[in-house]
Amino acid sequence: QALQRFANSLACSVQAMASLFIFGTLVIGAASKVVPIATFDGGSKTTWPWQTVNDPVMGGQSTSTFHVDSARSLGVWEGEVRIVPFLKSPGFCNLQAPGLYKTAAFPDLSGTQGMVVRARETNASGITRF
Repeated sequence: QALQRFANSLACSVQAMASLFIFGTLVIGAASKVVPIATFDGGSKTTWPWQTVNDPVMGGQSTSTFHVDSARSLGVWEGEVRIVPFLKSPGFCNLQAPGLYKTAAFPDLSGTQGMVVRARETNASGITRF
């Protein structure tokens, strides 16, 4: 279930501008096969309506947007995580599918061994983790 929750929500928590291209497939590696759970190619079982959630509390100023580049079959998540002035700490940008308070029928991930996320940063902000 933890892997399914992760599939629902990819969070970015960095202080600098980060533009990310989320490539083709978010997959779970099973013993000898790949189980795609999210793609950006229009596949009926793996294409989800993605939604951004941008630091809505305590004066958060972080922003992000998401769109699908269908010509290249990839999702483009762009944004800026900013310091929350009141807290003097980084805010957050969150990308989730199928969206806040919605449910989806992801494939059964029982018995899988790990997760592969293919992503790329498009600038040199120094992002080190997703």
